[in-house]
Amino acid sequence: MPDVLNVFERRTKENDVRLTTVEVYRALQNFDIRPGEEDFQMKNASLAIALSSAIMARFRLATNYDMQSLPKESV
Repeated sequence: MPDVLNVFERRTKENDVRLTTVEVYRALQNFDIRPGEEDFQMKNASLAIALSSAIMARFRLATNYDMQSLPKESV
C-alpha cells in the first residue's frame, strides 16, 4: 500500500486538494462485522464512520466520534 499512498499524495499536491487517511476505529473491536475478511470490513466500517462524521460536520450537526467509542446512534 505505500506505493499507492505515494501516488495519492502526489496527485493531491498536483490538484491542490487534501488527502485524509482513516485509521481503524478501536471501538469496532467490540463488534463482529460480517461477511468477508474481518480486516477489510473493519477498514470499510471505519471509512463509513469518518465519511458520515464529515457529512454531519458539513451540515453543522453534532459529532462526538473518537477512536475509542461510538455514539449509540451509530451502532
